[in-house]
Parts: sequence; structure tokens; C-alpha cells
Amino acid sequence: MPAVERKFRRSRSTWRARERSRRSRRAFHRQRRSPARRQLQAVQKHFAMRGITAAQFLKRIRLVHAYDMLAEACSRTTVTKVCAKCGFGNLGHFARDYRSEFGELPSDILLRARMRHRALSRDGNR
Repeated sequence: MPAVERKFRRSRSTWRARERSRRSRRAFHRQRRSPARRQLQAVQKHFAMRGITAAQFLKRIRLVHAYDMLAEACSRTTVTKVCAKCGFGNLGHFARDYRSEFGELPSDILLRARMRHRALSRDGNR
């Protein structure tokens, strides 16, 4: 193969590599400017201004839902069932997070709700 042809092939392959690189950089920058990316950044900024992450916010919502379920519990409700219904996979982690959020164990709230339920049912029978 003549030297001129080798040089031409090398320069052509170099040009193709540079062009691929340019295209991938353009795609990367296009992706960074996408509406979904901007929305995600806005949400992250919203939570950062409040000193909380999105995951912590969602966990609080689930814990408040669990609190409501336990506070209005009937005799068949258990902490395990509420834990599962609220999307917590580990009962120990749920109890720890619940206690740190509300200052008492979920079983204490459930016990109070059952006592209130019994008292109301006794008063209704009189």
C-alpha cells in the first residue's frame, strides 16, 4: 500500500472518530437541555432549598399514612399489615423511622386506637 493511501486512510479514520465524538457530545448536550432534565433539576432544587431529599419527603408521606391507618385501626389491624400496606419492607426499619418521626412506637398508637375502639363500642351498647 502506498504511503499516500495509508495517510489518506489514517486521516479518514481520524475524521470519522472526531465526527462520532462531536455527535455524541451534541447528543449529550441536547439531553442536558431536555425538558425532563430541567424538571428533575427543578424538583431537586425545590427539595434542596428545604433541606430534604425527595426520598425523605416520600418516606414522611408514607409514615404519615401509616400513622393515620394505625390511629383509626380496628381489632384486626396489625403493625405488620400497616407496614406492608405503606410500602415498608423491613418492620424494624419502619418502627425506627416511625419512632424518630412521631416519638413513639407504632404499636403504642395501635394499642391506643384499639382501646378507643373498645370504649366506643361499649358506649354504643349501653
